[in-house]
Amino acid sequence: MLAIMIGAAVTAFLAGIGMLTGLYQRPKRLRAFAVNRHNEHFLADNGFTETDGKDITHYAPDGQALRFLEAHPGKLVFMAVGKRGKRAFIDLDEDGRMTSYTGVV
Repeated sequence: MLAIMIGAAVTAFLAGIGMLTGLYQRPKRLRAFAVNRHNEHFLADNGFTETDGKDITHYAPDGQALRFLEAHPGKLVFMAVGKRGKRAFIDLDEDGRMTSYTGVV
């Protein structure tokens, strides 16, 4: 009987910690979901198409094939496939929302 009571107390304690942690993390999760939704709309509204390929990861609005290279705090960097040394950038705000596309430069 004592073991059951101790087990129930430990379970209740851990559940309480989990609920407090969830309440603490919830605003960050909701913000991340909102940023993700915004970025999906940005890509769709600006005519980007995503592929599942490794060589070509996206197609730009003008049909240019792009390969995702790296992410920096303020921008995403893409390489223009078939154009030596040319890059394209998507600018990000401080929350990670996509704000503008430079085109291939």
